[in-house]
Amino acid sequence: MTKTKLHAASSSALLLQTSSAGYEFDENSNIWMLDGSISIKLSFLSELEVEERTSEGFRKSLSRFAQELSSGYCDSIINRAKKFFRVTGSKDFSAEALSSFRSKLDDEHLWELGALRSFLESWYEWQFSGITRKEIEYLDGLRIKGCVKGYAVLTNCPYSGAYTSLEHQSLLYGLANAYEEKRLSQHDYSFLLAVSMTGRRPVQIRYLRFGDLGFTDNKESCSYYLDIPRVKQQGGKTFRKEFKRVMICKDFFDALNDQRNDVISWVNRTLGDIDEGLKSSLPLFPTYNRLALCSSSDISSYHDKDFLHVTSRSINNIMFKLNSTVIAHSERTGDRLIIGCTRLRRTFATNLAEEGFGPMVIAEALDHSDTQQVGVYARSENEIAKVVDEVMAPVLAPLAMAFAGTLVESERDAVRGNDPHSRVKLNTDISVGNCGNNKFCADGWKSCYLCKRFQPWLYGPHQQALDELHKERRDQEDAGVSKKVISASDRVLLAITQVIQMCATRKAEFKTFEGEYRHE
Repeated sequence: MTKTKLHAASSSALLLQTSSAGYEFDENSNIWMLDGSISIKLSFLSELEVEERTSEGFRKSLSRFAQELSSGYCDSIINRAKKFFRVTGSKDFSAEALSSFRSKLDDEHLWELGALRSFLESWYEWQFSGITRKEIEYLDGLRIKGCVKGYAVLTNCPYSGAYTSLEHQSLLYGLANAYEEKRLSQHDYSFLLAVSMTGRRPVQIRYLRFGDLGFTDNKESCSYYLDIPRVKQQGGKTFRKEFKRVMICKDFFDALNDQRNDVISWVNRTLGDIDEGLKSSLPLFPTYNRLALCSSSDISSYHDKDFLHVTSRSINNIMFKLNSTVIAHSERTGDRLIIGCTRLRRTFATNLAEEGFGPMVIAEALDHSDTQQVGVYARSENEIAKVVDEVMAPVLAPLAMAFAGTLVESERDAVRGNDPHSRVKLNTDISVGNCGNNKFCADGWKSCYLCKRFQPWLYGPHQQALDELHKERRDQEDAGVSKKVISASDRVLLAITQVIQMCATRKAEFKTFEGEYRHE
């Protein structure tokens, strides 16, 4: 909807429009705030001395896009246009300038001209000034390949593709350890966990509110759910208009509920008591400095906007913090894992493919409206889970760094070493180390090798533990258990192998020291 006002101070006309996210912006201004995260700047049009007719047509066309399409898409058009004018030095979108731009793009970046083409074709269709039939005929004559989709997944790229099962486990253990040690806030921990557990886009997690998290309780069982807002759907304003319910486990529910309780405590301290009816409208992941300035009526007024939700820039900061805080390693490279939301989403889809699900199920799980983009996950190469075997384990163990505890020479050197109840037992007669945790734990000895509080003994029977695990896995294989299930113990296998290797190294050091001592 267009509103025209006369600015009292400057007597210049304000041409007010409303973005697809519900934000009002002045078409004649150089700054348009399109949603809670994205403000686009058009000052480059004058800075680069773009021809007046072209500048006017660009504004009007972009305004139409802003009213009908996502803010992120409009931001990408701005970036493509800036690059076009800077690379070509042109002051308009003439056919000659478009040809020059085409010649300066390599095959990998040719899609950028394709992105501009759809915008320019709409511009011409709306009959705004600056684009003629000549430019459209030139663009129609081009054969432009789109951006290559699925390359990172297809090539199993260790830096941008899906995480392997071991890498994903390493990441989740590292995340849990950082949270337990209070190096990560509840907010950051819950956000990444939500992306990992649901496979949804970060923007969908940003849009969550209190009322989206719930449970159903009956006499027989209790189930937990998360109503996730849909994005990238056809039509105009789509902010929290459609939802898909996802059933979640209790541990994940508890993490999100803890985050909700943290926000409630902050609101009560900062804003005082607010109406119970408003609480369901509070963002699960808020922008606190904006929320701090709100009254109850203000919160109500933002019901159809994302203004109080955490911004995309803040999410980028969270990811930077996670990459510097969470300690997790790749068994493929031996390096620290690069943590990214896109990689987690690719991992979520790849895991579904490995479990045998087809394109329809994967598309539904990723919240796609069709199966066009999910074929890459359903390729046969991705359908067989890789299982770490006895030959691979010694090679991968030092790279994966699955063991998180502390090797001790004997029980007397261990935390709680004087407490017989702290012993980690393979069976009633054989122990392999001590637990340094005073809390009750019923996870079993295999999980201990992955725990940072585990203190394996230097002369403990770790080879026996490894042999027992190998036997268990062979029994599973003989029973026809899927490779996906068997591979769930890969990380434990690598952790035990790493402990055995560490013990061998330490013992060799002792022998060397003893030899030198005798020689002296």
